[in-house]
Amino acid sequence: MKIFLILLFLLFEVFANSLSYEDSPYLLQHAKNPVNWYAWNKQTLTKAKNEHKLIFLSIGYSTCHWCHKMEEESYSQKDVAKVLNKNYIAIKVDREEMPALDRYYQKLYFLMHKQSGGWPLHIILTPELKPFFSTTYIPKKATSYQKGIITILNDIASLYKNNPQKIELYAQSLQRLLNNPPKMFSLSWNKNKHKDIYAHFLKILEKNFDTTNYGIGFAPKFPHANLINNLLDLSLIQKDKKAKQYALLMLDAMAKGGIYDQIEGGFFRYSTDESWSLVHFEKMLYTNAELLKAYSKAYFITHNETYKKIAQEIVHFVDAKLKQDSLFMSGSDADSLNPNTNKKEEGFYFTLKYQDALNILKKNNIKNPIKILEYLDITKIGNFHTRNQPRIDDFTQPPHNLIKAKKILTQLRKRNPYPFVDYKVLTSWNALYIDALLYFSSIDPAMKQSALFYLNKLYMNLYKNGTLYHQKVKNKPLKVKASLEDYAFLIDALLQGYKISFEKKYLTYATQLTKQALQLFYKNNTWYEATYPFKVQATLEDGAYANMVSVMLENLLELSFLTENQNYFSIVQTTLQQNYTQVYNYTLYSSGAITLMQKLNKEILVLKSTPNNLYKLQNALKTPQPYYYFKAIKEQIYLGCKNSSCLIYAKNLKQFLQKLKNLEKSQ
Repeated sequence: MKIFLILLFLLFEVFANSLSYEDSPYLLQHAKNPVNWYAWNKQTLTKAKNEHKLIFLSIGYSTCHWCHKMEEESYSQKDVAKVLNKNYIAIKVDREEMPALDRYYQKLYFLMHKQSGGWPLHIILTPELKPFFSTTYIPKKATSYQKGIITILNDIASLYKNNPQKIELYAQSLQRLLNNPPKMFSLSWNKNKHKDIYAHFLKILEKNFDTTNYGIGFAPKFPHANLINNLLDLSLIQKDKKAKQYALLMLDAMAKGGIYDQIEGGFFRYSTDESWSLVHFEKMLYTNAELLKAYSKAYFITHNETYKKIAQEIVHFVDAKLKQDSLFMSGSDADSLNPNTNKKEEGFYFTLKYQDALNILKKNNIKNPIKILEYLDITKIGNFHTRNQPRIDDFTQPPHNLIKAKKILTQLRKRNPYPFVDYKVLTSWNALYIDALLYFSSIDPAMKQSALFYLNKLYMNLYKNGTLYHQKVKNKPLKVKASLEDYAFLIDALLQGYKISFEKKYLTYATQLTKQALQLFYKNNTWYEATYPFKVQATLEDGAYANMVSVMLENLLELSFLTENQNYFSIVQTTLQQNYTQVYNYTLYSSGAITLMQKLNKEILVLKSTPNNLYKLQNALKTPQPYYYFKAIKEQIYLGCKNSSCLIYAKNLKQFLQKLKNLEKSQ
């Protein structure tokens, strides 16, 4: 028995590295690589220093197609592992588990290459953590424009052995650049400049807008859902039809395209072409969270039933595929198993063969099956290799029995395994989705109680003993503490929870978390997104989703009115004044800050009355105005107040609505 256990231990050592003790699904995917991977921690960094070895840092995530490709091509191969294990301390990082570290090194990549990075991201550092090399995907074999991974690793290891001073000098110059990025011409912001920056924002938007296929830029094309949400808010704040038009054109184009799952609902992460047709098949929680809110807002503004339908289908998708114990998992993989080859292929689950689709529709007695397949662009030739990614040309006049046909095509899909789902529950992404769901519940009141239940569940599960945590992984203990993003998004969701329920506890929770966030992440008038593993200064630039500082500033603005805390208002003003240059220069990617600036120039009002009266008022307003906040009081009277005084009041709803209308006209 003893010999058997020893042999078992030796086998485990051969086929597993130290990542097998980690919680992250991404790290566990690499636990059986021959590469001797380590997690990012003090022990690993000390090991690199003590052994005088370079650090090979690889950052990715579990649903990343190119991360899987590199694992298959390189990290599963003994020849690559031999070079890495001999000359480097190889560290794997899940960017969803350590987002601040990822953003820090993405910034480094941008400074080095003058373009955005991506995943997998690779950084090589000295044993003292000084970076000097960065790249993204590395092929196993050399291509016409890039060396192969073994050549790169050997060249750098040789340079470090024979001329370490050269690496040290370059690393020092790069560190100086990281610590002191190039300064831009300084501009200052005040309330009178809001028209200037808004005009500048629209000009840049128009310059980057694809007027043929709609959306920002060209292939690969991302949803930019946060920008759409802000455009819809700006259309209300500025009474601007142009902002609304841009937003709706993008929403319409995506809803018809392949980026939207026409069969089961929900959006894929991005389109690989300009026309939203061919896609990268990841489905991320954050993408669907922000688009749920965008389509809900579009419905409120236009009362177009198509937008409501898309929102409902997003909710159905998330419930069906991402819900786990009343919270929500991070996302699903682009690749899925082809049972015929026993290999994973990009988009296999989501794409359909024409004949298979036709046969199953006929078998289930669907009338006009060919017409339905034509409507969904499912052809004999195929639009994705030999298979089909469904998309449509027009919302109007869908074929008869389309809903029933989609259910049948869903059953056809289910003959194949669904892609891997990353089961991490992230505080920030859950808050983003729950916030959108709470907003959507104003359209579909049946969702209200479940949305509030999810909010309570998130708060109670991730906020323990006065500490907010970043993630929950199944039955594992809470370990990773929250970043500013987690605080900002959760506070936002709590304020949304208060707005639709008027339960005081949500306002109390939001205020409590805000105090903690300021203590942890706001130092000397500067915002930091994290303080571990090192301080990472936060900016106002949007990323794949809403910017954490913009969301936090919006939280502070709302709380300054709801709790009459002038200090919060001052922080908002100070942050915008100090970052005006950055916002001006990156205006298209600072839409949250632009929206906030415009809101500050409106007559922001707190509308006060009893909860029942406020429900009636919200229903009567029909379109929620971004510059109205709501606060429950005991008095039956309706009040419209600023921080220090009330401007309008009335004893009944009709009178109050008229006074609100008159106030709007006077601005």
